[in-house]
Amino acid sequence: MEYLHREFENYSHQRKRGLAFESVHPFKSHTYLSTLIQIGNYLPNPQTEPRSLEVGFGSGYLISLFARLGFRAVGIERDDTAFQYSRAILEEKMVSALIAKGDGFNLPFKDNTFDIVSSFGMIEHYDLYQQGKLLKEMSRVSKNLVLVGVPNDNPKSNYQQFKSEKTYIPEVEIIPDLHRSCLEAGLDPIMSSGCNAILGLDLKGILVNGTLNGDLLLRTEVSTPRDTLARKGFLKFTLAKKN
Repeated sequence: MEYLHREFENYSHQRKRGLAFESVHPFKSHTYLSTLIQIGNYLPNPQTEPRSLEVGFGSGYLISLFARLGFRAVGIERDDTAFQYSRAILEEKMVSALIAKGDGFNLPFKDNTFDIVSSFGMIEHYDLYQQGKLLKEMSRVSKNLVLVGVPNDNPKSNYQQFKSEKTYIPEVEIIPDLHRSCLEAGLDPIMSSGCNAILGLDLKGILVNGTLNGDLLLRTEVSTPRDTLARKGFLKFTLAKKN
């Protein structure tokens, strides 16, 4: 994917200057951070050594966040650049995760392997029939939760602004109605959002039975003004559970 390659080149160049991922790609990083803030109460207790899977991990940033939250994080991807990118992110954040080449339509895992299975910025590249197959396969390997994010089609969203400024953002097939797509895949949506609850990076909001130390995620240096970050989110997401 050309856009991912160019994004990785930009990150690599800025990283040599000492900048963290959050400063290089504030919209993307805040989308993931905000998502975890909002779903925090649904995440399993880290003391149980939960397992997470990201299908189509791209930069690997979300994998690094789950790893920092105490998950045994796993990622599946088929783009070669994604492996270089994610290894660099994991090194920056000083965490480890298992990343492997694989196909989201045929995940190489047994049923009910992971506590949460996520995918951000992937299913919209497929038609509605294929989107349904992907969601059902993600549901198969999840014990409980499935988290899906796609570009925010709100005209005022950060994604639409970013897309207008960057010529390498890929065209997508169909931006799905995530609520309906999850229902059709046999999942029960429990919350949806446009990822616009930034909360000033105070990730102490991610508490699971009061046991998770949110300071694990507070080591971020972001220079983007908060009024910019507080607009409609880069992606929209739905968190669902298996019936």
